[in-house]
Amino acid sequence: MYVELVEGDIKSNRGRIVSIETVGLAARSVESYISLFPFDKSILGYVELNKTIKGYKGQHACLYICIDIDNEDDKEASRNSAIRVVNRLNTLYGIPPEDLFIYYSGNKGFHVYLCDRLLGIQNQYFDEIGAKCKSFISENFADIPHIDTVIYEDHRLIRIPNSKHSKTCLYKIEITFQELNSDLTGILEKAKEPRSLNRIKVYSDIVRNDRLHDDFMSFFHGIKIVDNRVNDGTFWGAMEKGERNEGYFKQACALFTYSELSEQSILEIIQSINAGSSTPLEKHELKLIVRSANRTKRMQIDNDLRLYTFKDAIPLWLDSIKPEKNRISLGFDAFDNVMKGKLRGKVCDVIGYGGSKKSLFSQYVAYCNIVKFQRVLYSTMEMGIPDLMARAINMAVEPERFSASYELEQLDVYDHETVLKFLDETVNNNFTDRFLMTDSASMTCEKYDKLISDITNRIGNIDILIVDGLGMMGGAEKEVDRYSVASKELKELAKKWNIFVMLICHISKGEERSSKDLSKAVRGSEKIVDNCDFYISMAQHRMDGDDGLPDFNNRFGNARLVNKRGNGIVLDQFFELNSGTLRFKETVEIEQSTKKRYV
Repeated sequence: MYVELVEGDIKSNRGRIVSIETVGLAARSVESYISLFPFDKSILGYVELNKTIKGYKGQHACLYICIDIDNEDDKEASRNSAIRVVNRLNTLYGIPPEDLFIYYSGNKGFHVYLCDRLLGIQNQYFDEIGAKCKSFISENFADIPHIDTVIYEDHRLIRIPNSKHSKTCLYKIEITFQELNSDLTGILEKAKEPRSLNRIKVYSDIVRNDRLHDDFMSFFHGIKIVDNRVNDGTFWGAMEKGERNEGYFKQACALFTYSELSEQSILEIIQSINAGSSTPLEKHELKLIVRSANRTKRMQIDNDLRLYTFKDAIPLWLDSIKPEKNRISLGFDAFDNVMKGKLRGKVCDVIGYGGSKKSLFSQYVAYCNIVKFQRVLYSTMEMGIPDLMARAINMAVEPERFSASYELEQLDVYDHETVLKFLDETVNNNFTDRFLMTDSASMTCEKYDKLISDITNRIGNIDILIVDGLGMMGGAEKEVDRYSVASKELKELAKKWNIFVMLICHISKGEERSSKDLSKAVRGSEKIVDNCDFYISMAQHRMDGDDGLPDFNNRFGNARLVNKRGNGIVLDQFFELNSGTLRFKETVEIEQSTKKRYV
């Protein structure tokens, strides 16, 4: 591949064509640009003959789609729009931030790159690549302000990473999504020097995103928007060049919608219409169009009536085994080694008596995933938001002596501004928009569905929903029936949104608190446990006090994982709770003692 390389004044240094391998990312102290869309080898002869790239009509490669976010008067607005772009990509295609390349441009905005490996278009060349990229960006991001679509021209230049901007004297540098989410001042400070980012995922580790690939490529084949309305009596006519793909696609969709004809019969109808065109499409192209129309209409079947052939289900399975989809943690290494992060679409019941630390454990699981860039929705119907916040602060901040929330509470008495600044600028970096809380009472699955839909559209995908707890959920049924219905509907919710659901359940009286498996004592119907994929039973550790009476109020306990629908494994993990940070530590089970052995 070849690019135009411009170093120095952009007006007087045009026309230098080099192999892209020679460009590199070394720091450049002058303005430096390369072609946004590389050329094939034919550009060499063209420039030698014409002394310019102007007028070149050859094909171009696409090493990346650059989403350019600029606001010359308000860089903070550019940053907020860039965050929305990353969240939108996650919502639309499930793309994690580490699969993207995010840059501060060195001046008024940010660049978000979708690389060719992610798009699945390595070493390919296209006609009118700029126009196609512009259509793709305009359709998916039209509502996000400050996106510059003027850049999508075949011969456009773009600033090289680690090159210096002549006006601001800042460099175009790569940043992480966490840095983008933090504050503008820190980004500008980093841009004073060139930067080599230690990426979580390097270019060679990025794999094709099938949904992104299919969506992007649809702009090249004219198959995009389905509109079955007849237009001026020509809907069923033969299509001419420029409207063939989209026209035949609409016709096929209409036939699949309003008839019971087979795919082969509809293909034959479309072929007969196509035969009347002065520029008919090839048979294999019509086949692809009809197959795509069939797939599109089948995907519009009601969610309650999902039906897949084996071939239809292959992309679902391949998507489910991607490493980035299987990194949800259960807080303990032993549990993660068993479940291997494959928790999407699953429901876990967390059961135990009051004091067994089941809510604390669930929030600890939330924290472990938040710091790994998962997004958690925590629904607390028993505990207030301030108490939930105190726990979150304790887990995120190492205390000096007691617990972080208590120390901040004491400091707030005489230095409120310092506490506010610390929470806003430091603690918030651990959570940003990845820890979402609701204290709405009597929640139902219908309400959760609406809430998740709203969050997905406004912020990004949810990875984990924690329901604390089942006994507080609303519904029209009697109590026992309500529990059964809610646990069943939460399973459907987990599958619909491809999320992991943790459901905190209480225990009926009469069982031993130190029993390692309390599943038979779950308050309500046995269907609650039947409806989950696996459960974690929280047992309290018994210690005998000085008076000889059993005391369960200590920092030790046991969590038993029972994988009902998987390999059937039963795994016990003894733990110790740090009373300051509220983090759980895996440890070896200790024997019951006749006296307390803890402070």
